[in-house]
Amino acid sequence: MSETIQKKEISEELRQSYLDYAMSVIVSRALPDARDGLKPVQRRLLFAMKELGLWSNAKFTKCANIVGNTLAKYHPHGDTACYDALARMAQDFSLRYPLIWGQGNFGSIDGDPPAAYRYCLTGDALVATGEGLQRIDAISEKEDINIKVLSKDGQVNSALKWFDSGEHPILKITTHKGYSVKGTHNHPILTLQQNLSGKPIFAWKILEQILENDFVVIDRSENTLWSQKEVGVKKYYPEIKSKKTKIRILPKTLNKDLAFLLGALISEGFISDRKIEFCNTDGVWIEEFEKKWKKVFPDSKLHKFLRKSNSFGKKEYARLECHCIYTLEFLRNIGLLSVKSAFKTIPATILQSPKNVVTEFLKAYFEGDGGTASGEKRFDLFCCSSGSKILQQIQTMLLRFGIDSSHRFDKSRNLYGLFVRGQSNLIKFQQEIGFISERKIKKLKNYLSRNNKEFSKTDYIPFLSSYIRNIVKYRDNDFAGKHNFDRYNLLEKNASRIAMLVENKISLNPVFFFSSFLLNHYLFEKVSKIETLPAQKVYSLRVDSECHSFVANGFINHNTEAKLTKIAEEVLIDIDKETVDFIPNYDNTKKEPVVLPSNVPTLLLNGSFGIAVGMTTNIPPHNLGEIVDAASKILDNPKITTAELLKTIKGPDFPTGGIVYGGKSLLKCYEEGRGGVVVRGKTSIEEGKRGGENIIITEMPWQTNKSELVKQIAMLSIEKIIPEIKDVRDESNRVGVRVVIETKDGNNGNILEKLYKLTDLQKNYHYNLFALENGIQPKQFSLKDLLADWIKHRKEVVYRRTKFELERANERAHILEGLEKALANIDEVINLIKKSKNKEEAKTNLIKRFKISDRQADAILELPLRTLTTLERDRILKELEEKKKLSKHLQEILSSSKKIEEVIRKELYEIKEKFGDKRRTEIISAEIEEKSDAIEEKDVVLFINQKGLAKIFDIDTSVEKIIKDKENSGSIFFTNTADKLWVVSKNGKIFQVPINNFYFDTKYLESQILLDKDDSIIKTFIPKSTDKYLFIVTKLGFGKKLEIELAQSQKRTGTQIAKLLKSKAFERRKINEVNFSSKDDEICDVISYSKNNFLIFTENGSVLAFKDNIPLQGRAAKGVRVIKLKNDNVFSLGVFEGDSILMAFSKGFWKNILAEELKLQNRGGVGVRVFDSNKEKLGTLIFANSILKDKTIFAVGNKVSKIIPSNLKIQKRIHQPQKLTESIQKVIII
Repeated sequence: MSETIQKKEISEELRQSYLDYAMSVIVSRALPDARDGLKPVQRRLLFAMKELGLWSNAKFTKCANIVGNTLAKYHPHGDTACYDALARMAQDFSLRYPLIWGQGNFGSIDGDPPAAYRYCLTGDALVATGEGLQRIDAISEKEDINIKVLSKDGQVNSALKWFDSGEHPILKITTHKGYSVKGTHNHPILTLQQNLSGKPIFAWKILEQILENDFVVIDRSENTLWSQKEVGVKKYYPEIKSKKTKIRILPKTLNKDLAFLLGALISEGFISDRKIEFCNTDGVWIEEFEKKWKKVFPDSKLHKFLRKSNSFGKKEYARLECHCIYTLEFLRNIGLLSVKSAFKTIPATILQSPKNVVTEFLKAYFEGDGGTASGEKRFDLFCCSSGSKILQQIQTMLLRFGIDSSHRFDKSRNLYGLFVRGQSNLIKFQQEIGFISERKIKKLKNYLSRNNKEFSKTDYIPFLSSYIRNIVKYRDNDFAGKHNFDRYNLLEKNASRIAMLVENKISLNPVFFFSSFLLNHYLFEKVSKIETLPAQKVYSLRVDSECHSFVANGFINHNTEAKLTKIAEEVLIDIDKETVDFIPNYDNTKKEPVVLPSNVPTLLLNGSFGIAVGMTTNIPPHNLGEIVDAASKILDNPKITTAELLKTIKGPDFPTGGIVYGGKSLLKCYEEGRGGVVVRGKTSIEEGKRGGENIIITEMPWQTNKSELVKQIAMLSIEKIIPEIKDVRDESNRVGVRVVIETKDGNNGNILEKLYKLTDLQKNYHYNLFALENGIQPKQFSLKDLLADWIKHRKEVVYRRTKFELERANERAHILEGLEKALANIDEVINLIKKSKNKEEAKTNLIKRFKISDRQADAILELPLRTLTTLERDRILKELEEKKKLSKHLQEILSSSKKIEEVIRKELYEIKEKFGDKRRTEIISAEIEEKSDAIEEKDVVLFINQKGLAKIFDIDTSVEKIIKDKENSGSIFFTNTADKLWVVSKNGKIFQVPINNFYFDTKYLESQILLDKDDSIIKTFIPKSTDKYLFIVTKLGFGKKLEIELAQSQKRTGTQIAKLLKSKAFERRKINEVNFSSKDDEICDVISYSKNNFLIFTENGSVLAFKDNIPLQGRAAKGVRVIKLKNDNVFSLGVFEGDSILMAFSKGFWKNILAEELKLQNRGGVGVRVFDSNKEKLGTLIFANSILKDKTIFAVGNKVSKIIPSNLKIQKRIHQPQKLTESIQKVIII
């Protein structure tokens, strides 16, 4: 067969390939289907949950199972997008009618991300269970379990599932006192943080988000969930391998005496294949050991030897030995291992023992490897070992007694130590555990009798004192100023007095607030070390409780679960009745639905937003009752107009409430499928508890981050932009939103107007009713079009369902007709079957005699004898009659489009009856005019101060009037109202903000964009109209060249312009010359240009001048190496076009060298040194770039200094910077 080769322009081929790819992305990922309102990943998740049987009445299942099942069977893409889609469908602040019922942390209105779905701990984590402390990898070998576990707030819950999750990369978190936990990067633990008002709050954080100095929560519940019975040890009896083996008397359980012996032997003993020995100088302890040995092992002889020390000044000691092989093997079986001291661990049998048994073990261990030491101001109770593992286990065990301890390595002694300090801990040790030695007992008792103060500097409630003092506006001589009440003993003593100080000043009952800390008595530990470890096997539990938490290694751990909501069942209803088409999945092993039957117009109910190649969708949610009524009106009158429908559908109905302003604009949005309306939060005025009036925000615009809104309002007060605001605090709880703004005077209307202009309390919501028609063709819909398209889909679903049910009804009627015929001739049927040789002959005879079909004959042969009763015969005849009536009814539906519409209408109103609710969002027909629409195009000066506040000045305003001092320094742009300000974030996002946004009002730049929680602005600039490219450089020396068009975006969420490497990636790539430590890479600088060569300056004094020969890359590329670094970071990026190179330092030192001293190189070099990094003398580098002679320099410090470049002395590259000005914070070039 001959092939024809066609010649094509490569540009045309690339264009067509790109369009094909873009369309595949639009159809397979980005846009929702107008019929069921879902994107493919959402559809696949819901279908996978249906296949798993996760209906609303089923048990919750771990999200990892749902995501894994969806990825494995239907969605061959990244797990992040899949889980994000699952989490969003569970968020009641994102969806008006959530489709997934989630238990656990699925994010919050404050912008907190959902807890990751797959998180687990390494196998050595000790979980507090009803059977003692158990290694998580040893809890079970099967998934189904039923054990009691300790959870948050000292609650006891049931763990019903145990998961072996395979190998994953690990992070290890270690605290100041040495508590540690190892888990997957996305494993969540409980922490204590401050909210915006400074209030200490509990929050879940995943391990990769934990930072050094974060406070983690350690549980030390002392009387909760101990094992209640001694561990049976018969299973550890040795096997009898020889007749010569002498069987000894062994204990049946691990009792207190055996635990004592194990503690003594692990600390001061030794075991080998032939003997066990125990040595000590303390005669009392030797006697106690002998006494307990005879009780536990009565016929295992213990030999005693008195030995003199070989060292001068040492005491004589006794050595006890036992050579009974049977007894030795038993002790090895229960966990007494023949290993060196550094590798000793606590036997699992001890960890799982009752409290009184564990007490005896610890008493013996501390007697052997422990002791006391005292100084003038401190008393230490300690134990030590050459190995760390056993001390970590003891540290966790002590928490179960309510005792916290410090674990560290002593370099001078080359030993690990565990220290118990603080009066309350020492008292608990004395009461619960104690020593054997009279000398140690007396020493501890004497110290406690002399000291009755708690000296712990680390056992306190972080943030509490500062929060209370900030509320009461204390003076140094006040009670709040003089007393350190964040220690537990002082809080317990002074709680009522402090409560009186803050009464009526915080939203919570202060007594309840304080008692919640006192009741749980958590230890709040600072994180001191974070380590990245290789992949290890990890495990997790499913806890049957509201918070799904469990305690392991003292840390409080967490997970999430989900199942379908009842309304999601309506989306999937009748899918098994051939109502929709199915297609092969990605690997052709299963079938998946093209669309879901969707008994409700999901797209309009919950809305949708997404970005595809060259198109976006932004559809708001609506009220179910109104949508049902509107759909019914279209069924009644297909020619109804959108304007008429808006009498029923008032407008969007956001899950967060708020107020929508729009009359004509709202009609335009729904008629044309695009446009915008203004959305405001709902506020009220209340009389303040301290007099005056407060503004109360109770509802917010949809998709507004509440914590960011509170931050915006607080900054407006701090910056005196709205000086009438005295205080702002977030008093929200599970019931609803409540943000309180205290004001100084009664002009709250004016304050509100400013808040609407300057914060996210008012937003523009932009409609774009863009979706896929028939799952294939992107289309701009009107409101009526969307409803009509769904009705069309439902007509097909109802038709196919009715056809399916008719076929099944006819099939059943056909069988029943055969049975009826058989029952009418039952005697003849029985005789005929009796005379037949086999089943096949009987079947043939029945068909021939009674003129019935194969299926009818099969049914007769399978007829049970009970069918011969009168009742059964009547039931068959009745069912036949019903099936005939049903078939007739179904046939009538199929033959009439009106009947199908009646079915749709009936089912719609049943849905309304089940799920209909009141509207949440208020609709006001009045329009709010945006002033920016009428702004004339003219030249202006844009000033952005160091705190991100942007303000417009007239073009002829002098720089000196704008920049007054260091408090009012920042960036200045000579621009036009028609221009856009480009904003770059450290995490690689770029935003465009219209200059006219700041024309009438001063606004924070951050209020105009949506930054991620861990992101921040690092640069602002305005490109020239001739600029074609962006050059981007990162702190760790990577750079990329990007077409400027690829960075343009109208989204407040910005556009990602670079893929930044994480520290883990550097480790894998072994880029040793980069000082990455534990930090991720981030954007350092961005410039726009047409054609230029570049300068890269480093923090420690190098500069590289290199040619613009870098290849163009796409947005997702990570760039190429542009400069080699060693223990250094990139400081800034410049263009190599000026007369000289200028550098300025914070302590007023400057250096100006001729540009010709630098030679152009290729990228990837180390550059040349232009100054020696001496921060003590020079300060930090604050400015470095090439500069033209005709520019003007403003140095901003305590005062503003004006400098002319031509007046600056030219230095040689090898010379040191010279002192020219006072200390400076900012250099501005005009």
